[in-house]
Amino acid sequence: MEGDMSSARTSLWLLPAATSGLDAAIAGIAQRHGRTPFPAHLTLATGAWTPSEADIAALAAATPALTLTRDGVLRTQTFSRSYALCFELTEALIAAEMTARDLVVAQSHDFLPHVSLVYGPIPNLAVLDAVSAACEAPLLFDRLACVGSGPYFETQDDVAAIVVQRVFPLGR
Repeated sequence: MEGDMSSARTSLWLLPAATSGLDAAIAGIAQRHGRTPFPAHLTLATGAWTPSEADIAALAAATPALTLTRDGVLRTQTFSRSYALCFELTEALIAAEMTARDLVVAQSHDFLPHVSLVYGPIPNLAVLDAVSAACEAPLLFDRLACVGSGPYFETQDDVAAIVVQRVFPLGR
């Protein structure tokens, strides 16, 4: 495994199909409520190691496109999980998450597959509930992204520092 250590964070994300409408929904919520927009994603792992392009490409090739079933909504006081769509675990998703954790040298944690709709305090619960209700169908994830961010993730400025570095199609 090649790559490099850094003080920044590297994340490996599953990205929903462009046709999902989630990117537009997140951007709309951000615009209406003075938040920083971010790409719709399901984080597989975050760590301090940036894997090589070859390692990320191999993970993407070994991971089939995944259609995941919704499993409720998560609402917490945690900045990065204040309102999120949850998804059921599958064997393929668990395998991808385990490999991703190894690639970024992530600390062990409970994997809770979710797509956040907003970061920070919930601005308008009714709007988020409406987006959630419109996204009840299973969701196709068809790409893997390598993403860089700062060492912390607690403010809208931290969200603005997210950089999608590389994107690979799944299963190819």
